[in-house]
Amino acid sequence: MYYNKVEKDNITLLVTGDILLSRNVKVEIEKKNISPWHLLQQKFNNADILIGNLEGAIGRKTRIDSSVNPSLEFIVPTKYGTLLKDAGFDVLVTENNHSGDLFKVGIDSTETILKKNKIRQLNFQNSPQFFQKGDKIISMIALNQIMGKDSVVQNIPSAEVLQKIRLAKSLSQLVIVYIHWGNELNSWHNKTQAKVADWLTRNGVDLIVGTHPHVIQEPNLVNEKPVFYSLGNHLFDQKYLETKTGLLLECKVYKKHFECNSIKTKVDKESFFPKINSEITKLFSTTPLKPSKKTNQISLNINIDKTILNEKIILDGYQNESKVWSSLPIKMESLEFFHTNDKGDCLLSLEKHFSSLDKQISLRPYVYTATKKELMTLWRGSALAFPLIDATFLPQNQEILCALHQNRSYLQLKKASFSTKVVAYTWNGFGFKGVEDSLICRECEMHFNYLYNLK
Repeated sequence: MYYNKVEKDNITLLVTGDILLSRNVKVEIEKKNISPWHLLQQKFNNADILIGNLEGAIGRKTRIDSSVNPSLEFIVPTKYGTLLKDAGFDVLVTENNHSGDLFKVGIDSTETILKKNKIRQLNFQNSPQFFQKGDKIISMIALNQIMGKDSVVQNIPSAEVLQKIRLAKSLSQLVIVYIHWGNELNSWHNKTQAKVADWLTRNGVDLIVGTHPHVIQEPNLVNEKPVFYSLGNHLFDQKYLETKTGLLLECKVYKKHFECNSIKTKVDKESFFPKINSEITKLFSTTPLKPSKKTNQISLNINIDKTILNEKIILDGYQNESKVWSSLPIKMESLEFFHTNDKGDCLLSLEKHFSSLDKQISLRPYVYTATKKELMTLWRGSALAFPLIDATFLPQNQEILCALHQNRSYLQLKKASFSTKVVAYTWNGFGFKGVEDSLICRECEMHFNYLYNLK
């Protein structure tokens, strides 16, 4: 779920578009017996974190699917794991419509081969992942909007996506979303992409990187955040002229801001291997970073090394730049900071736990506070009054917690269908109690309508 790489004073991210390692690209690799990235290796070596979008599944074909054209099954030889490692890829995004081309066994073998080659796999399930340099932490989330064989599409808006964004923006200074979306071969973004980009940036995403159209789509600012709608092809074998160019996205993260530029790539005639065509084609600069989190004079940082090991969030508490404690591993789905009159600054964490009340592993709210000695648990809620879907504070009034519930009791959980209801709560020093004020409840309803609707 998390990754750490440390190099220079600033962090340089280099992100590619769509990568194909089968069909005619495979033929050229085998014929020439050289890396398809040999013309870009110096650029790759200068990156602290190199990220690409791997279209396909690593492994061998063990079953026939007569409903799919074999040329649209992107099957990557297992030996190409070494090829990717030697090129310098740190992270490969596999949240796309070709990740299931070898069904579940291919999804598993892809994970195994990438892990063997010390390449982090980024998909929706293991998002967000975190990267650190000094006191700067970057988070990344992978999303897919294109249906494929055995691939999963994330609904946007949805509670799951929103909670991952909340967790990422609470524990990092820069939130990046890598999203597979749009229409193939369209050199302009569509209305759905525009609405999704607006929703993501409104809810805390700082940078959006798009793939799938296989052609470059013009980047732009949305809510003052850079959106690269499509980087186009990076390494692919499509015949159309527009598919033979792509963008390398280069972002530099400094002390208080980050800036991104795109570098155009092309391929020579009779080759699919990319090389640089022209340097900076679009520059987005002086985009501010989110501030670091501090509660009750204790600075909080995610401990990335221990979090990788445990696959759960571990927080470190610092006072005067000295670490004073580490938390136990916590399976956080969402995280928000809020202030109380009695306990000072607190953390609201949504976590999946088993409860004897409903006999299920479901979303439960927890409240913590940071002291000089520990991350102290103040309250454990089963799920407030009803089974919980999501919970967040009113932006204009952090004394009010708005909860989106399943409109059924714990005794009715076997019902196949259910509606939803919104309930407002307030902190009373020992936990959350329901608010009966109809105006406040209406504010919560309007807040969830805003959160869960595309403009």
